[in-house]
Amino acid sequence: MFTAIHDFVFYAPPGLVFTGTFAYFLALYFIFALGSHYLLIPLATRMGYGVRVNSKASPPGQIWREIINSLISIFVFGCYGLLVIALTREGLVAMNFSSSTLKIIADLSIFTLWNEVHFFGMHRLLHWRPLYRWSHREHHRSVVPTSFATYSFHYFESILLGSVMPLILIIYPLNALVLVLFPIVSIALNTIGHMNYEFYTMNPACPRACWRHTRHHGEINGNYGFFLPYLDRLFGTQHL
Repeated sequence: MFTAIHDFVFYAPPGLVFTGTFAYFLALYFIFALGSHYLLIPLATRMGYGVRVNSKASPPGQIWREIINSLISIFVFGCYGLLVIALTREGLVAMNFSSSTLKIIADLSIFTLWNEVHFFGMHRLLHWRPLYRWSHREHHRSVVPTSFATYSFHYFESILLGSVMPLILIIYPLNALVLVLFPIVSIALNTIGHMNYEFYTMNPACPRACWRHTRHHGEINGNYGFFLPYLDRLFGTQHL
């Protein structure tokens, strides 16, 4: 597997790099969006497990708008795939190709924590009034978010959030397999935050990511974190 990843990183033609990255994010997006919206939530509702966070119905056409925005974001992510590969080939960033299980687990944990920090910082920036009006307001058009809103961004927001991978590679050589696995972790957590269905209402110790982020969509300010609540608690921006 690592040989295949290594060969892809250093020898795949640019068109294949972009197409592969685009197709990968596209597949993940629809697998998680369709699976949660049409399978997981209806099943949980029938079983009486969990609750809808916001009981209001989404306006007509919202899901189609979210899908179109998400396709633009996925295009940006495909461009980032090209950028990361180009920087790696030029020696400006580095990847690690070790098959050590411990290294993979450690790097996946590091990247997940870095994503929390990066997202919080970028999200706060996007709530600066000029950027909010120009860019981030598009994401907040989904007042009652759905699973399809995970990548529903203005293109500039996609550029900011998509920088999470090249920025960490500048200072830390992540394991190459982690770069493949992390988008799965990321979109899983992102879908939980947008699906407007909370599974953890009976356990106050849980992060309650969907509850917090759905409230953020409705109230705009506060709850800026990606999945965990700790940075919001630290900076006093958590809405209880």
